[in-house]
Amino acid sequence: MKSVFYIILLVIIISCKEDKIEVKLNAFESSECKKEIDYDLQGNITKDFYENGNLKLSIYGVANCCSDFNPIFIVKNDTIDIGFKEFGRVCDCSCCYDFIYEISGIKNITEYHINFINSIIEIVETEIAPESSISE
Repeated sequence: MKSVFYIILLVIIISCKEDKIEVKLNAFESSECKKEIDYDLQGNITKDFYENGNLKLSIYGVANCCSDFNPIFIVKNDTIDIGFKEFGRVCDCSCCYDFIYEISGIKNITEYHINFINSIIEIVETEIAPESSISE
């Protein structure tokens, strides 16, 4: 009789044990190049919604207009670091993009801190130096 009780207790404990859900990146994409750049919006989350344990984020970023992108996605405890790496061709221009991340395994979004880890690009004014006169 005792062994039946222990078996039932073990079945109850195993069935009540909460499965650990892994937070992971399911998809990543970038929008087409947007020529109008608003440097102040970099890193801002422009869209987010939470549905059935899935989170979709669209983050505004500035990058080279000829680059391709790979996601950066790192989960440490209650922090999610997201960003992108540029690769491919490099041109003499910049564009704005929406970087879209689809993340699964989040039960409660308020339990997480989300950090955009790419450097923020700033406008730098340059001065054209006058032609120097070289005397021989």
